[in-house]
Amino acid sequence: MGTNILNIDDLPTSDHKTFQQPVQGGEAVYALGRWLVLALLLGVVSLTNGTPFWAMPVVDTPVLAVLLGYAVFSLLMTIALFLPFLRSLLNLARLIDIFCIALVILLHTTPLPIPLLGMIYLLPLISLTVRQTVTTSLITGLFGAILLMATLVGNRWLAGLTPTPIEYAEVLLLGLTTICLPVLLTGQLTGWSTGCRHRVETAQQLAEQEMERSRQMVVQSLEKVNRAAAEIHGLHQAVASLTAMNDSKAGKKHALQTVLNESEQLIPNTCSLILVRIADRSGELRVETGHHFHPRDTDATMSYEREGLIASLLQAEARPSFVTRVDQEPDLASLATLEQARAVWLVPIAEDVVVCGLLLIASNQEGVLYADQEALLVTLAHLASVAIHNGQLIQELQPHRDKQVRSEIKARQELTRYVHDGLAQTLAQIVMNVDLLKRLTREQPDTAVQELDSLHRQFKQFHFEVRELLTALSPIPSGRGLEDVLANYVERKQNTYQETRIILQTEGLKGLLLHYETENMLYNIAQESINNALKYAEAKHIWVRCTADKRKVTLIIKDDGKGFDVEQGREEARRRGSFGLFNIQERARLVGGVAELRSVIGKGTLVYVVVPVRTDDSGK
Repeated sequence: MGTNILNIDDLPTSDHKTFQQPVQGGEAVYALGRWLVLALLLGVVSLTNGTPFWAMPVVDTPVLAVLLGYAVFSLLMTIALFLPFLRSLLNLARLIDIFCIALVILLHTTPLPIPLLGMIYLLPLISLTVRQTVTTSLITGLFGAILLMATLVGNRWLAGLTPTPIEYAEVLLLGLTTICLPVLLTGQLTGWSTGCRHRVETAQQLAEQEMERSRQMVVQSLEKVNRAAAEIHGLHQAVASLTAMNDSKAGKKHALQTVLNESEQLIPNTCSLILVRIADRSGELRVETGHHFHPRDTDATMSYEREGLIASLLQAEARPSFVTRVDQEPDLASLATLEQARAVWLVPIAEDVVVCGLLLIASNQEGVLYADQEALLVTLAHLASVAIHNGQLIQELQPHRDKQVRSEIKARQELTRYVHDGLAQTLAQIVMNVDLLKRLTREQPDTAVQELDSLHRQFKQFHFEVRELLTALSPIPSGRGLEDVLANYVERKQNTYQETRIILQTEGLKGLLLHYETENMLYNIAQESINNALKYAEAKHIWVRCTADKRKVTLIIKDDGKGFDVEQGREEARRRGSFGLFNIQERARLVGGVAELRSVIGKGTLVYVVVPVRTDDSGK
């Protein structure tokens, strides 16, 4: 399904070569020591000759020429540390160090202190011998001692001096030290090196084992992560299908099929079913849909025992059941799909605390279904319950959709009637008056002026009716509050109908922002009530009173007009298809309130509306 977010093959394998990288730290330290020896020799030569070495003529000072050559050699060996193909020369360089030091001792014309020369000479010799076996170290030390003693004695003879017995003793002692010290150090270092090597190998083996163990743990973790990613992908597909539900039947079927398809991807199975309760028949379930199920089970019903397995799973807060002996469960015997099943998961599909059906997952193979799958199956069952619940909600909302469509059609019809009876007739009268005005301007100019005044009044009336229509069609301005919009509307009406006095009283509305539907409903009822009183009631007074407390809003519109027969008016409105104020009970009921229309011929009309206070979209 494309959900493997991590690849196990990309993990590094345990490789002991990681622990065998060459380390050049010792060579770097020895290179530093070589430069120190060179500096020490240059200092000794300068002190014994009484002249700085840079002031000495190279041609007349052979020992200075040797030291300069040794400096060039030291520079080359330092560079070799950073060039892998030259590192094989580093061991040979120690022999060259020994011969260069011996040559400096031999050629120096001024006698040098024997102990100091011995210390300088031992540095490269010991560094060379510790890398060898004890026997090889002994032989190397012997030749090194012979070379050292020969150069020391030769230095005295070349200087024209005869060594004293003390100097011979020093030379002999230094030679013995040159032979013995490397051997002793080699033996000690060999044992220490062997122990270290053994410990390193042991640590390396342990590290390899730990790395392999860690790799196995990472592999297991990656498998879990990939499995979790696959589960999330499957659940996402099911949720997406639920989101796309737009039909009470096809949408629910499609969503349930998606749940079953994803269950097969997440938990390999042979077949799956969704069983739902039958509303008016106790003790029976119906096959709502399935995947790879027997044709005989299509839309089939199955009965279950009152004390059996199915009945226990249909109880509130029941846990899923894992059945491995399907043939021993009589409740499942009627399903042809389970005839070959070796294991079955039965998962309650619960809506809140009410179990509305079962999710059934079966396999004809052993070892495919196991107990650890419970949590995932519970999630799939929950998605199935959402699909069923959404289908029921869509089915319940369908009548409301139809009612809304009918209401829109009725609103269009009423708007058409309003335009035809009001605006269209006014326009027709204006057109007729314009034609009459044309004739009068030619035949009776004085009368034409009077007709212009009449035409002007008609235009004003037409303009007023258009504004009234726009006001009736427009929703209440958002955020202004009911008190403000009522006061504004009453003021406009009072300016137009000055022969009728409109009295507005409000209480408790200051700062109250009602729910939009509630506020709009109250405003529309107030509009229609005041308009009807002004147009048809011939009222002298209209009283508008709107009050609010913490629980309710009360709207009362009363006039002292001629009144009418409410039942007769309702019947006429029904024939016209235009109800106006006669459906205020229905409009109030939609926002949780009540309304009443009263009228007595000769005694005026009363509109009474009470609705609960709702201040937000949640209906609270």
